[in-house]
Amino acid sequence: MKLGAEQVLLVEDDLCEAKLFCRVIQNESDHRFVVQKAFNLREALEALKNPELSIVVTDLSLPDSQGVDTFKTIHQARPEIAVVILTGIRDEQFAIETVRCGAQDYLVKGRDNGTMIVRALRYAIERKRVDEEWRKLISMREQERRLEALGSIASGLAHEISTPLQFVGNNISFMRRAYSKFEELLEKVDALILCKNEGANVEELEKEIATLIHDEKYEYLRSQTEKVLEETTEGIKRVHEITKAMRVFSRGVNHSKIRYDINRAVRDALTVSRNEWKDWADIRMNLDDGIPAVECEPGEVSQAILNLLTNASHSIKQVETRKRENGGDPHKGMIEVSTKDLDGYVEIEVTDSGDGIPEDIKPRIFEPFFTTKDVDSGTGQGLPIVHNIVVKKHGGRIDYETEIGKGTKFKLVLPVDSREVIEEKEPDHEVAKKSDDLNGRIMHHVARR
Repeated sequence: MKLGAEQVLLVEDDLCEAKLFCRVIQNESDHRFVVQKAFNLREALEALKNPELSIVVTDLSLPDSQGVDTFKTIHQARPEIAVVILTGIRDEQFAIETVRCGAQDYLVKGRDNGTMIVRALRYAIERKRVDEEWRKLISMREQERRLEALGSIASGLAHEISTPLQFVGNNISFMRRAYSKFEELLEKVDALILCKNEGANVEELEKEIATLIHDEKYEYLRSQTEKVLEETTEGIKRVHEITKAMRVFSRGVNHSKIRYDINRAVRDALTVSRNEWKDWADIRMNLDDGIPAVECEPGEVSQAILNLLTNASHSIKQVETRKRENGGDPHKGMIEVSTKDLDGYVEIEVTDSGDGIPEDIKPRIFEPFFTTKDVDSGTGQGLPIVHNIVVKKHGGRIDYETEIGKGTKFKLVLPVDSREVIEEKEPDHEVAKKSDDLNGRIMHHVARR
């Protein structure tokens, strides 16, 4: 194999067509391509285990697979590899559909020459590599956005952790003092037992022990010990809950989906955002314990819920701040979070008693960087991130209802089973003919010699 040669997997059940394709690209590419052949989908899937493959050229009509499903199965097995469709003239519409689903290009048997075929393969490989680099950059940016969102509540999280740690520390100091008193009493009791065994006079020791037992400090320490231990346990539990929730949010964006309990995602988001709402709103949870686990990216879904809770908290804070400034009765608003099974879907509902969304703003709420907050208070990324996570990444939908002065209700609806959401690419035959334009979607065609 020539140094630096690209490895091609050709999936074609017609032996003559396969030999013709191999001869064409070998003659025209100066052996820059090495072809591995598969004659059906089963063989193709086995061959796809080769990590050195650069591109797959496949017919859609195979003995064990037909149509667009052929491409989808190959793409699912190795989504990072470029795929070019090999098709006949009568099947061209199917080929166009696969391009919309993510194939790099398609080739029609019996058209154009070998030079154009080789160029099409080379461009497809390069475009796929660029696509993959772009996806990596997008993933990095998504992680940055997630960390930015967490950064906005970082001081609150620090407070949420430091407060229980502070009283845990104070309680440990209390227990040290208590232990020294209890130890003193135990030493007296040990001495009393020893004296009794030796037949000595124990009257004085008994008085000392009685004095210790009835001492106010001892009484206080004894009465508070159980309470202190309970508080310490609760404080450690609280810190554990926060760190456990943070681990979900701080995961890298790796696009791997697992079956996950949405109720846990809700609780994690409430835990992380607690400092945002605790002074301004009461939380009412109505979580359906019978909802099915959803195939999703846990960190992403938790992030979407967190963003809604943060927005709800800020909206209520604005309302309550105005009331207090105007001499109104200080009281908390309400955030209600519920989950529901919708037969194949799970609904997450977040309702707040905030200001509501003005009519002129509604068309722009999912627009990146649009915000009604002060420059130093928001980036306008909250709802766009929610939309990207729910709709684009998980194939779900977002509904909302709002009333000025009453509040807003957001509904996130996620499919229980994962959906691959693919941004369609519209084929442009006029652009495709411009084979020298690397920005065009090149669609060259296999020549029959």
